[in-house]
Order: sequence, then C-alpha cells, then structure tokens
Amino acid sequence: RGSPPPFAEMSAFLKFNLIIHVFAGVIGVICSYAVLMGLLKKKPNFAFLKAVSLASVLGYAVSALSGKYYEEIYYEAVVKPVIEAGKYPWAHGALFEAKEAAFVPIPILALLVALAIWFWEKRLEDNEKLKKEIALLSMTAVILGTFVALTGMFVSGAANG
Repeated sequence: RGSPPPFAEMSAFLKFNLIIHVFAGVIGVICSYAVLMGLLKKKPNFAFLKAVSLASVLGYAVSALSGKYYEEIYYEAVVKPVIEAGKYPWAHGALFEAKEAAFVPIPILALLVALAIWFWEKRLEDNEKLKKEIALLSMTAVILGTFVALTGMFVSGAANG
C-alpha cells in the first residue's frame, strides 16, 4: 500500500476549518439547487426562496473564507509541494487553479439571485422571462459549484497519492 504522504500534522482547528469549507460549499450548492427548482415552479414560494437564497450566499461566503484560510495557512506550504512532487503534478496547476477560477463568480451569482428574489418578488411573479433568467443564474451557480467540488476531490486525491 505504501506510506501516507509526508504531511505536517494539521491542527484540530485547521481540520475543523477544512470541514467547514467543504460543508458550507455543499450547503451553498444545495441551496442554489433549491432556488433553481423553486423558481421553475408555476407559483414559487417566495418565503422559502428568500430563506434558501440567503443560505446559499452565506454558505458560499463561509466556504470562500474558510477555504482561503486553509489555502494560505496549510495548502500552499504543505499540500501543494507534495502534489507537485507526486505522480500527478498537473493536478495543482490544472485543477486547483481551474477550481479557484470557477469559484469566483459563484458567490456573486448567488448574491444577484438573492437580491432579485428579495427585491423583485412582484416582478418575478409577473414576468416569466425574468424568472427564468434568474433561474439560469442559479443553475450556473449549481453547475460551477458541482465542478468546484469535484475538482477539489481530485486535487485531494492527487495529494494522497
């Protein structure tokens, strides 16, 4: 089986931070998907949409902050060199950088969707085209968020051999 990669021991706080990063991002994606499905209904439940759109923004924000902290404190110094010296050195350059670039618009999309739901409720009820355009923004966040999660798993796999 081989020995595990020579990682410096991660503190309990960093482990917790990494778990929060992953779970908050997944919650953001789930909430964006709930918004998408809610907007596709003939009569959307705007109380529900307001709650889940806000939860998506918070999920992505927490994921971004905790992920950046993990990257700066641990990933750059410990994980990245292991990946670059391992069997899949391209995993950092290709996947990690793509993951970061794909994440950038997600919180912005979620915020735009939430603002539209919170401030344009009547417009969204009356304008099917606008409602579908806002749903498309939410769908884009779901697709990008899923890509980010999958590439994160691949990068983690590359670090582990």
